Amino acid sequence: MKTKLYLVILTYVVPLETIDALAEAHGKFLDKYYGLRKFVFSGRQNPRVGGVILCTEESVESVDTILKEDPFRINGAAEYKIIEVQPTKYSSAFKSVLDSFDQE
Repeated sequence: MKTKLYLVILTYVVPLETIDALAEAHGKFLDKYYGLRKFVFSGRQNPRVGGVILCTEESVESVDTILKEDPFRINGAAEYKIIEVQPTKYSSAFKSVLDSFDQE
């Protein structure tokens, strides 16, 4: 596996009403990076205190550069923790996902 993976954990720091008001713009941000094949998956935490993004990128610095475009970050609505992940065991289905990112 050549792909570097980063798990981004978002924690909301504003009321959910503010998050909801920014949700459409945040969705467009996500769409951009799915289109660029940088995001593998994303979703809300349960309970709804934040979200997660699995990202492929060259370095933690380049992930942070991407996140600077997130409307949640621009508007001070969330804090971000970036964790580099090196999968050592995974299903064949997930391997095919990783392989598809390595083929670029």
